[in-house]
Amino acid sequence: YGVSRVTMREAVKMLAGRGLLDVARGRRAIVRQPDGSVFGDFLTSLIQSDPKCLFDLIQVRRSLEIQSAMMAARQASRAGIMAAEAALARMRAAAEAVGAEGDATAQVRFHQADADFHEALALASGNRVLSYLFEAMARPLRESFYASRRGQQLRGLSLADSVAAHAH
Repeated sequence: YGVSRVTMREAVKMLAGRGLLDVARGRRAIVRQPDGSVFGDFLTSLIQSDPKCLFDLIQVRRSLEIQSAMMAARQASRAGIMAAEAALARMRAAAEAVGAEGDATAQVRFHQADADFHEALALASGNRVLSYLFEAMARPLRESFYASRRGQQLRGLSLADSVAAHAH
């Protein structure tokens, strides 16, 4: 490529740092399958450095959820529908456990199932970029679900209300 070894080494280090290459001593660099971890880490650092970004992420999340639901409604396969229904059933079970026992681990399960529900819809939409975005935002989204939940509680909405909204 007409560049020095130092330049190549720095380029490889930079790509490995971004999660695009796997580098092992004594082996050639291998291109990694793209995943959302780098973007997810970026979103997490944004939220940690500026709490307002969490509200921005919630707005983006809602827009993407609407888009993925509309697209999934048009072209979801039976498997896609079953994955969304299974996540919704887990949400319902966790909501009942939180309501009955005030179980904190059930609340974690609820938010995980909520994220799984939206990932299932994104996959069912058939749009790979949308699926990639939901995968990338999984961890920061779970954090935003907690913030959304606090806001819903202040408005008098229960987890059961959230499950009912997802079922529609």
